[in-house]
Formats: sequence, structure tokens, C-alpha cells
Amino acid sequence: KQNLRLASDEDASAVLDACEDLVRWCVENYPSPSLGEAERIERVRASDALASVEHDKLKTLLATRAVMRCNKWRDKVTSAASMDIRTFRAFDWVVRAPASASAPAPGDAREPACYAAARVAESTAASAQTVDVKFTLDRR
Repeated sequence: KQNLRLASDEDASAVLDACEDLVRWCVENYPSPSLGEAERIERVRASDALASVEHDKLKTLLATRAVMRCNKWRDKVTSAASMDIRTFRAFDWVVRAPASASAPAPGDAREPACYAAARVAESTAASAQTVDVKFTLDRR
């Protein structure tokens, strides 16, 4: 809100909505790259995606940005759609130290160690599974 010099939360929300609508529109309906840049900017300005934007300079800025960035936005959406989904379901860690009163020497098997475990859910187009990952964290 401050960076855009907007006076109210409603104005900031309207700008965010306009930006989101524009990105969605560009990914689905972007004008042909065979058109010239000025013509593509005008098509984006006239699109439904920017119909709610009343400020002329903002509309031009958004349309110009869309023409410059649309291919990148489309590539990101395409690559994200093909990715497997991995999410953490749980994570825990523990430090284990020897019970004896004498301090262990560096490199001794009795030296304190940190163990961690994570449960990861993996979803692909073909299947979904949960994987447990266990590892030791080195002190170095």
C-alpha cells in the first residue's frame, strides 16, 4: 500500500485484484506474439481483465508489464502443473548425549548427536504415498 502510495486498504485490494485478474487472463488469453508490441498492449488494455481499472496510467503500466512478462507467467504455470507435489506432514528432531559423567573426545561415538525425521507426502499424477526420511545432523 505504501509503495503504491495508495490511501486506503480498499484501493490496495483493488490493485491486487486487478493484477491477479490480469495474470490469469494473460495465461489463458494472451494476444498472439505475431502482433506488434503496441497492438498487444492495446489488446491487453481493452481486455476484460483490466475493465475494472479506472486509472489510465495504471492500466497502461499493467498492460505493458503483461506484454513483457506473459511468456514467463505461462511457462511458470505450465511447469508447476507438471510438478509432483511434496508436502511436509511432520517434522521432529532430538539430541542424544552419552549418559556418562566424563566428556567424550571429539569424534568419539559417545559425542552428542542430533537426529531428525520428517514425514513427506508425495503426490503424482499416478499415485500418492507417504515417505519417512531420517537423518543425522553433523555438528560441523
